[in-house]
Amino acid sequence: SWIYQIDNSGHWTRLSKISPSDSLVLDHILFDESNPKRLVVGAWRLDRPDGGIFISTDGGSKWKSVPDMQGQSVRALAQAPSNPKIFIAGTLKGVYRSEDGGLHWTLISPPGSMELHEIESIAIDPVNPQIIYAGTWHLPWKTADGGKTWQNIKQGLIVDSDVFSIIIDPHMPSTVYASACSGIYK
Repeated sequence: SWIYQIDNSGHWTRLSKISPSDSLVLDHILFDESNPKRLVVGAWRLDRPDGGIFISTDGGSKWKSVPDMQGQSVRALAQAPSNPKIFIAGTLKGVYRSEDGGLHWTLISPPGSMELHEIESIAIDPVNPQIIYAGTWHLPWKTADGGKTWQNIKQGLIVDSDVFSIIIDPHMPSTVYASACSGIYK
């Protein structure tokens, strides 16, 4: 649950603890593209579904928990390259979207979905923030309308593959890569 900073000489300094709990895993730390002093962190717990999103506005010294995401096991976090106010988070329950820099969040995947949950990876199209890819513990998904509708994009993928990461080519957004337990896909 600690945040560290490295200086030019390669020395790490512990900045702060984002939560009283020592059980949080901090997988995703993003610098807000619109403000370099603003950091956004997604967190989850190893021993039970818990975590959240935390924001610092002073470069990492002080952190505040985002109420809308308290208790959410945040496994993936991304900021839209074309609009720094848009953030997408993947949780055990589904995909969430913020349009105000991470302060407020809305579930954009079907509530209670038996298929689009356990999100491990997120990618946002570099030009159109309505196009979002979500990798789950079993298959990848895509929305082209900001989450109103989702389609499974499993053709060619070994079924039941955990999708650990999804990366979009910034120069050719129609090219997407995914890593899964069964290999790397394009």
